[in-house]
Amino acid sequence: MDDDLNFAGAEEAFNDDDLLKMFREGGVSGDLLPFEGGQSGVIAPPEPLMPRNEWSNTSTRSVAVPWEDLQLIIRQHSVHKVEEDELNGEKIYVVSNLRKFKIEVALVYRDGLDAQGQAEPALDNRLELRAVLLYENGCVVKKSTEDEQLLLGETEVVTIKGEATFKLQMGPSILSSKMGKQNFRIKIEPVQQAIAEQNQQLIVLTESLKSVTKLERKPPPPRVTSAASGTVLGLCALHIPCSLSSCAGVR
Repeated sequence: MDDDLNFAGAEEAFNDDDLLKMFREGGVSGDLLPFEGGQSGVIAPPEPLMPRNEWSNTSTRSVAVPWEDLQLIIRQHSVHKVEEDELNGEKIYVVSNLRKFKIEVALVYRDGLDAQGQAEPALDNRLELRAVLLYENGCVVKKSTEDEQLLLGETEVVTIKGEATFKLQMGPSILSSKMGKQNFRIKIEPVQQAIAEQNQQLIVLTESLKSVTKLERKPPPPRVTSAASGTVLGLCALHIPCSLSSCAGVR
C-alpha cells in the first residue's frame, strides 16, 4: 500500500463524541503505568478492580444477570514501547508486529462500586468476545486480499469468572508507515451481534497504537574524556542528568 493511501469507509468511523463517550464509560483505557515481564508499559483500567484471589469470596451474586446490568472494562493493556510526541508532548504507545501484546478485560456490574471502591466482577456470566482491528479514527481495517491476516493470536475468547485475556499480534502488513502513517485501535466486542448492538457498554476501545516492525533503541549516552586523567567517563559519572536507561548498571 502507498503512504498516501486514501482510507475508505469514513462513514463507519466513530466521531469524537462517540470516542469520548466510550472513554468515559470505560471503553478506552487510561494512563500508562509500569509493567513487569519484559514489556515497556501497561495501560491502566478506567476504574479499580478487586484482586482476583478475592473475587470468589467477596461477590454476593451467584447467578447470571442480564447483559444490560453489566459493563466491560480494560484492566490492563501492554505495549512494547512508549514514545513522546515532539510537537505536543503526548504519549505514543508503540507495538511491534513481531511480538505479542496482551489486553486483559473484565466484565463487571454497572450499579456502582463496592464499599472499598472496587468494581465487582460478574462471576457467573460467560461472554464470548472478539478483537477487531480499527484505524485510529474508528474505521474498520479491511483486508486487501482474502488471505491477509490483520490480527494474529487469540482473537476470540470467553470471559470466565469475570475476566478474559487477549494475546494479540499485529499482522505482517499492519504497519503505520504503510497505512498513511495512521495508528490503530483494538475494539473488543461481543461475538454475538445482537448482544453488541443492544449493549454498547460491552464494547471497549484501546488507546491509539502505533505499529512498527523494529523497535528503535535510544543511542548510548555520549562519552567524554577527562583532560586530567584521560579516563573515559559516562554521563552518570559526570553528574549530568540522564534517563534511567542511560544509568542502567550504575551504582
